Amino acid sequence: LVGRFGGEEFVILLPGVGATQVEHIADRIRERISRLRVLVEDAQDPPVTVDGISVSIGAAVRPNDGDDIDRLVLAADGALLAAKAAGRDRVRLATRY
Repeated sequence: LVGRFGGEEFVILLPGVGATQVEHIADRIRERISRLRVLVEDAQDPPVTVDGISVSIGAAVRPNDGDDIDRLVLAADGALLAAKAAGRDRVRLATRY
């Protein structure tokens, strides 16, 4: 289940996935986003291709990082901030940052 959490933030719910699996999945998402090439068209300007897109990902796993949604989101947000502080374009798990 994927949902927009606000601004440029998204939340992905992966039932039954542990810390090792979530780290691999998050890194695959990060890798695939880095390979995107997006064509942006404007009626007044020639089309432009945007590439070099990066993403920082913070993840939390239940029950290690919390047992309710508020604690899990807070833990994932802390991991996201750690990923950004470490240089962006990386994955950080709440239990490891």
